[in-house]
Amino acid sequence: MSTEAVGFGKLFSLLDEVKELPEKVQKKVLKGAAMDAARKVRKIARKNAPERSGILKAHIVAVPSRSKNKGVIKSAVIIRRSKKISKSFQDKLKAGKKIRTNKAQTKTDGYYAYFVEHGTKHQEAKNFLQNALSAVEPKMHEIAEEHIDEFLRKNGWR
Repeated sequence: MSTEAVGFGKLFSLLDEVKELPEKVQKKVLKGAAMDAARKVRKIARKNAPERSGILKAHIVAVPSRSKNKGVIKSAVIIRRSKKISKSFQDKLKAGKKIRTNKAQTKTDGYYAYFVEHGTKHQEAKNFLQNALSAVEPKMHEIAEEHIDEFLRKNGWR
């Protein structure tokens, strides 16, 4: 009995072409394809994220991810932590001025993303990350096909 993945024929043929390339180029192509998919998820997650101060949206990023397994290429969409504060805010602090802010304005990271995504007993879950992944997941092979095909054409391997 043979199993066949329907709709993945073009991707498999492109991957066969990629296998003929040097190893460094193979990694570059496949990392790029994984990052393209992650960027699509990030774009939708930013669009769907609730916006009060804009801090949460600003900290949603797509990053390459390392794997302990050799030959496995990953990418991820994460909420990046940042401790940077603006120059004007630093100057006001140094000058000793009283600053009227709420906690959301002084916190510069998206530590609360988990609570927004999964909810609390006082707040309903928003599921902006999970919904973004669910929207892009069926199209991931098409995104990979586009990236690989474009890379091969751009660099003269096709």
